[in-house]
Amino acid sequence: MLNKLQFARVQAARWGLVAMLVAASQTSYGALFEDDEARRAIIDLRQRIQASQERLQVMQDKLSKVATSESILDLANQNERLRGEIAQLRGQNEQLSRTVDDLSRLVNSTDSRLSLLEPMVVSVDRENFSVGPKEKADYEAAMTALRGSDFETASVVLQGILRDFPESGYTPSVLFWLGNAYYATGQYGAALTTFDQLTNQFAQHLRVPEAMLAKANCQVELRDKLGARKNLQALITNFPSSEAAQAAKQRLDALK
Repeated sequence: MLNKLQFARVQAARWGLVAMLVAASQTSYGALFEDDEARRAIIDLRQRIQASQERLQVMQDKLSKVATSESILDLANQNERLRGEIAQLRGQNEQLSRTVDDLSRLVNSTDSRLSLLEPMVVSVDRENFSVGPKEKADYEAAMTALRGSDFETASVVLQGILRDFPESGYTPSVLFWLGNAYYATGQYGAALTTFDQLTNQFAQHLRVPEAMLAKANCQVELRDKLGARKNLQALITNFPSSEAAQAAKQRLDALK
């Protein structure tokens, strides 16, 4: 690799040769042309100048290559620094991604827990109303017990709903099914009282016609045929288009 001192020496040699050529050109044309030694000196001088120019070009090419190598080295260093910065940014990005994932899981978990506490709208016996998670779970547990003919368990759960959720939208349906559970276990008096509560407090509810028919059945079991006939007549009068009214007509004929 050429240093600054070597480059200066090359430049000085070049300009020295040029000065010699200029000095020679100032000699009279005739004397130079007649003097063979002078002609040889000129030729030699030209050759030396040509050689110097060639060496100078070689040196300049080397200097250019050195500069290019230094530029490449500088670019390589910059590239290495950029790679380091990119690696650092990737590490930060991975950490941020993990943080986002953790926060997402936390939010989802929180939402899940909150959903267990939030009220929800349900539809039962053509009635839409809002209930809490436990209230809904208890009612569904009671229905499961009834479908499995576990009337005692159903009775306990249904009574718990009436006790724990006195303003529940489930109340008329709970009274209806509780009355049926009592009837199925032979508790006709409790069943009659429960059906009375439904028909008195929720006179327009969907289950009222069936409850009135069930009341008559309880009264028959309690040997109150007169009361049973009155209930059946009221059912036919108040709900003539209901299926329960059609069954009431047949039951009346049987009670005559």
